[in-house]
Amino acid sequence: MEFRKKVLTSNDDYYRFNLNHIKMRLLVNPISFLILVPAALYVVFPPPAGMHPLFMLFIGIPIALFFAALLTWLSIRSLKKQSKKQYDSSKMLQTEAEVTISGSGVAETSELAQAEYAWADIYKVSESGSGIYIYVSRLTALIIPKRLFSTGEDADIRAIVCANLPAAKNKLKRK
Repeated sequence: MEFRKKVLTSNDDYYRFNLNHIKMRLLVNPISFLILVPAALYVVFPPPAGMHPLFMLFIGIPIALFFAALLTWLSIRSLKKQSKKQYDSSKMLQTEAEVTISGSGVAETSELAQAEYAWADIYKVSESGSGIYIYVSRLTALIIPKRLFSTGEDADIRAIVCANLPAAKNKLKRK
């Protein structure tokens, strides 16, 4: 079995890849704020005598929620700008390439470059609602937007990846 598709990555595809890549950070940072800000407020501004210590939570939690939301919004906004800068500066991202996924590995061919990766050299394969990402290193991936798939093509990719990549590296959603 083989999957072959011409892929042209858009700026939005690249942004969604980067968003998927940092999704854990977007979750952990606000949770950290929700824990640390009330605790810090309690230590820095101890409750006055006669006031119940939990009263500080009623003050700290809204402040923490505000800063967590602000941090998340700023992170996403910054990511969008940074993704656009990187996309605009990369001729490779803006060039149509043919991606081939087969039992022997993954190949990408464009007018600028040609690369072949054996399954042993694939770092991991993951997906989001908008794409499948074949990581060739911890930070670099081939982006295959789902908007380009015909009916059943994502199942073909799933079958090939499951047959050739160890489960620890296969982060595709089970269907």
